[in-house]
Parts: sequence; structure tokens; C-alpha cells
Amino acid sequence: MFLIKLILKILFIIVLINFKTFSQSNFSIRLSGLNYCFTKYSTQNDFKNGLNKNNSLVLEPGLILTYDSYITGDYFSFRIKQGLYLDKMNMKSGFTSIGLRRKIFSNFEHSLNLAVGPCINYRESWINIPNYGNEDNFNYSGNTEYKFLIINAELEYNYSISPKSDISFSINYNQPYIIGFSAGLRYWFNKKVRNKKKCISCPAFH
Repeated sequence: MFLIKLILKILFIIVLINFKTFSQSNFSIRLSGLNYCFTKYSTQNDFKNGLNKNNSLVLEPGLILTYDSYITGDYFSFRIKQGLYLDKMNMKSGFTSIGLRRKIFSNFEHSLNLAVGPCINYRESWINIPNYGNEDNFNYSGNTEYKFLIINAELEYNYSISPKSDISFSINYNQPYIIGFSAGLRYWFNKKVRNKKKCISCPAFH
């Protein structure tokens, strides 16, 4: 738990420093919950919120908070993502991720982005659950289990509804063997583009 608290403090300081620079940045809050599990767990029959016969489709209600600070132009941004949710066994869980986001497509109100980066997952320990086989290879620290993921990935679609607000949808890989879906709102603190490339061939007006 000490490691998790330290990571969160460092991320908060990074966000604060970036926010004060008034660079192009935004914040999003999304509801998550509908997840697909593409492996077989020893405890799968005991999942609390299974939505189909074999419990591969599960409900894990939670929130995902994301902050983007643009590095150069309006294509690349530094991303911090924090998720909090109730997992398949109705236990408190979360993840923290840092990485880079790249704009793939943008056309008027529509934009499509891809974000990747490392991630740490943590949850209340499942050790006392009958038949628990630890297929995810989580590490133990007291009453908490944690696991580092080299790759956390997200495909994100945004639709602009006002100059500073977007509706946001995403497909996420935030935890081992789980594909998740989320939806919410994105708010722009500042849309001023930092280090925007100058147009060499554009006509000059005096």
C-alpha cells in the first residue's frame, strides 16, 4: 500500500506542474463496468456479477479518471489514468497508468485516439476465496494484491458537444485478461496548442 500511495502522490505532483504551465490539456471522467474476460479462472463460477452462462461477460462498476497534457502540437500527449472499481468478486480494486496518447483521426466534431503505457493493478486480496488459483500472478502485500502490466492500452473516441466539452467512449485493456468498455465526458482546461508547427506554404497577410 505504501508503494501505491507513493505512486499516486508523484502522479498528483506531475498533474499539478503540467496544469500550471497552461499548456493544452484536458480531463475526462468515464463510467466503466461492462467487461469481457478472455481467459478461464478457477474462481469463475463464483464471480458475483456474471452476465452470461460462463461468466465471461462481467459487470465491474467503477470510474476512470484521465488527464492529458500535450507534448507537442495536438497529436501527442502525456497521459495519466486512474481507475477505481468493484471487481469480479465485489472487492475494491483499482489501477494507475502513465503513458502516451496519439491522435489517429480528427474531423470536425469527431476524433479517434490510441493510448499505451505501463500500469499497476491492485485489489483487495482474493487469497481467502475458495479454489483461488492466482491465474493473474498477482503479488501479495498484506491484504492487498498488486501486479505490474507492461502494456495498458486504450482506443478512445470523442464527439465534441461544445467548445470545451466532448462525449467520450473507449475500449480498454486495463487489467489482465480483461477488455473493458467505458463512457463519459471530457473537459478541456486549455485548447492552446503548444509548439504548433508553422505553415511554410500558407499565404501571409499584412
